[in-house]
Amino acid sequence: MRRSFLVMMLAAAGALAVSSANAQAPSAPPNSQAAPQLSNEKLDQAAAAIARVAFLRQNYEHQLAQADPAEREKIAEQAGGELAKAVNDQGLSVEEYNSIVDRARTDPDVRKKILDRLQPPQEERAPGGAATPKE
Repeated sequence: MRRSFLVMMLAAAGALAVSSANAQAPSAPPNSQAAPQLSNEKLDQAAAAIARVAFLRQNYEHQLAQADPAEREKIAEQAGGELAKAVNDQGLSVEEYNSIVDRARTDPDVRKKILDRLQPPQEERAPGGAATPKE
């Protein structure tokens, strides 16, 4: 169950796409020889950004669902700025973030490394498998 939630969070985080990314020509799927290795620092930054983006996205989706139609555009613009800021605050550009998320979708090794970072360490988990809060 927890793994499914993390996979959904990773997929949801990919929703932060900029129009310039959509305008790019499609690239070939990454392979071990063409795709450069991602540093642990970049993976840490991406995981932190994914967690924050997923939280913000859920919050803004709720706000949009509750908002009057006249307010939705304003909320959507605010959300876009907050999502970009969340990524930038982790030391990544939106383009880097999108690239890493896209790579995680197609590269099982990168996906596993990010998902592992999104899970609390085993010593922070309660006996039933539920995460315990850090103090």
